Amino acid sequence: MNAPAQTPSPSDHQPSSYPTDDSRDSEHMSQCDIDQQNPSQIMHDNEMANDMPPSTGQGNMGVGTHETSQSLVIRDEYPTSQGHLQQSEIKQARADLWMAKEQVWMWERDAELRIRTREAKTEVQMRAREVKAEERVRIAEERVRIAERQAWTWKTVEMVGLMMREVHEGIRMLIAEAKQRRR
Repeated sequence: MNAPAQTPSPSDHQPSSYPTDDSRDSEHMSQCDIDQQNPSQIMHDNEMANDMPPSTGQGNMGVGTHETSQSLVIRDEYPTSQGHLQQSEIKQARADLWMAKEQVWMWERDAELRIRTREAKTEVQMRAREVKAEERVRIAEERVRIAERQAWTWKTVEMVGLMMREVHEGIRMLIAEAKQRRR
């Protein structure tokens, strides 16, 4: 009845699905094998793994939560040559997109500069026409003033001339009267 008390061994507390040191070594070997597979084999392995139920673990090392390198490849968490190629293509596509956007931005900026330049040229031309028109008006106004002064001067000269004639006429008349008186 009295059975001797057995001390539990460390393996008694570990679930059977928990990886032991031996299973970790074999897992490491399988990861190395996957690393050296060609891309078509990895693709085939990914397709087969899609048929497997998803991992139930969130990083806990309990029963049924141990993830193999195969499940890491499936979830794209494990770098493969094809995954690296896809990431490289994505990076290149992003770089191409960025370059295209920058080119479009440069074209828009160039177009905007051309538009502003045209607008500035048009404005300068219009202002030059306005200045020329204003200059013509100023010159015409100056000519009118000169003509008015000349007309006034000529009128003054003419009036002075008329007055001098009248004075000369008056002087002649006075001389003629004086000659008649003397006779």
